[in-house]
Amino acid sequence: MGVCNWYSQFVDNYTDIIAPLSNLLKQGVRWRWTITEQRAFENIKRALYSSPKLSPPDYSAPFCLQTDASEIGVGAILFQRGDSPEDRRIVSYASKKFSDTQKRYSAVERECLAIIWATDKFRPYLETRRFELLTDNAALTWLHRAKDKNSKLTRWSLQLANLDFSTVHVPGRLNEAPDLLSRDPAPGEPVDEDSLEDKLVGVPITHTNHGPKTDNLFSTFAANDKNAPITTDILAAWQSEDSATAEIIQHITADTPARNTRSSKTGIDTYVFSDGLLRINTGHDSLVVIPKSKSQHIIWRYHDHLLASHPGWKETYRAVRQRFYWKGQKNDVRLYVGACHVCACTKPLNTRPDGPMRARTPKQPWEVISIDLMGPYPRTHRGKAYILVATDCFSRWTEAYPLGTATTKTITETLEREFFSRFGYPRVCLSDNGPQFVSTEMKSTLDSWGTEGWTTPVYHPRVNPVERRNQELKKGLRAQLVNGKHSSWDTKLAPILFAIRNRRNEQTGYTPATLVLGRECRRPGDWALSSSSHVLVDLHEKDRSAREQRVLGDKPTAGGSNDSKFCEGDVVYYKSHHLSKAHDGFHAGFAPKWWGPVALAKRVGKGVFLTDQSPARKLHVSCLKRAKDKLG
Repeated sequence: MGVCNWYSQFVDNYTDIIAPLSNLLKQGVRWRWTITEQRAFENIKRALYSSPKLSPPDYSAPFCLQTDASEIGVGAILFQRGDSPEDRRIVSYASKKFSDTQKRYSAVERECLAIIWATDKFRPYLETRRFELLTDNAALTWLHRAKDKNSKLTRWSLQLANLDFSTVHVPGRLNEAPDLLSRDPAPGEPVDEDSLEDKLVGVPITHTNHGPKTDNLFSTFAANDKNAPITTDILAAWQSEDSATAEIIQHITADTPARNTRSSKTGIDTYVFSDGLLRINTGHDSLVVIPKSKSQHIIWRYHDHLLASHPGWKETYRAVRQRFYWKGQKNDVRLYVGACHVCACTKPLNTRPDGPMRARTPKQPWEVISIDLMGPYPRTHRGKAYILVATDCFSRWTEAYPLGTATTKTITETLEREFFSRFGYPRVCLSDNGPQFVSTEMKSTLDSWGTEGWTTPVYHPRVNPVERRNQELKKGLRAQLVNGKHSSWDTKLAPILFAIRNRRNEQTGYTPATLVLGRECRRPGDWALSSSSHVLVDLHEKDRSAREQRVLGDKPTAGGSNDSKFCEGDVVYYKSHHLSKAHDGFHAGFAPKWWGPVALAKRVGKGVFLTDQSPARKLHVSCLKRAKDKLG
């Protein structure tokens, strides 16, 4: 029976053929080998000897999934349509028995569970494309309209929300093939609902005909070579293949007139051809000219790349304009970042605080540091579960150290070994009121360092500058763990810290690297592009300028409240809600914050809309934010 069950997906009507033999394995059934059992034995051998009746999947054609549930179990068939509607090319059969608890579900709940189980079973075929679901439509209608949904129904709804499918109603009397599979399912463990729910979180993409297309630049470029720098040979090839840049190069090298090019507006004298590349002089630097058709590739390198970690549009634009030039660069970057799907799903909305935050301003780097603990997170392979974050309040330079335990001893030893050995001991150490930071041992250690210990007001952590760095770390981890294992978070900190140190701070006016090192940290390939934008600066001048800008926050934080005026047809993202599961290594803090994009199909109440999904979802405007149009 074990061998037969292993090959059950290759046998049409397997459960019907094997039913007499399966019945002998049931508890309380007497062993009787009659002509019926012998015939079933011969039939199953014949079916296994014959050529399989399955067809290889054709990934250029749509898939169809047909499901059904009985009192005993679930059955499903994955197939593709042939030349005629009646012609079916079977890809796979599947069936599973119910547990004793699941057998007590109502008929419509069993039908819903059949859909959930089948879509998970065949998820590799279905999750990246639109497919057709053939089932009893009443199940999906009930799941959508059920009032006072419990956690089980909510999780089922969330799992289906990640899939793009159309529904075809199949009455029970016509749903014969899956019905046969469900009424005598393959022996084995019953349907494991917990394992289905563990797979709910990924990049939650809901396809819609009304919204912007999902950003596929990351997967396209990453599949080619996500870590290799853009070489001068690649840039030269881009310029030679573009008619506009090629004509400017020809004019400069051959001294011939340029026609209908950017030079007529920009000025041909501003262009130079140096080291095999066309560049433009900006007065401060010589930037590589990029063809308009390659602009999104460049933006991807400084926004989606591992060492960029999805910064905001201003920081992305600053990084791009230091190295490259094309017409309309600023607007292109703003539109690209605004339509980034990873950012839309992982970054929270920043709202204006009740009042401005003010604090005493340090006069030099490493005078005042701010520390905090993040976690616990899923324990990594190296045994780490917490992050100790330390930020210099003057320059905003940030360090993050994975810790195995969150004790005062571990914190102080890490600071002495890793932080103070590089940057020196501070005058002031600012922290919240966590037990590790207000303990007697911490006070004694601070005294031995000659350092003052400051703490923030209870339940008011936002006055601690390190909290902002915590948000940036979390955003970076969410972006880098979108499709990865949450237990690998400690391997992602280094590139995220690289990105944070190279981002210009709105309040200081400089990047942390500039205030600490006198220059920005170089990216792969920067040496071949330019050197003048990375020269050492006068740190004393930078220190004075940073102090004048009130480093610790005279400016208010991010903008005002979210616009709550939505209309039918608007394309939006909606908030996602997750619970951490320590035993499964899943942390809600690393999960996407938003799902979508979806279109608002109909207003059904004050501030309440139905989406254009199938099934539709009812959403309140407080849970929505607008989706921005995709560049190009």
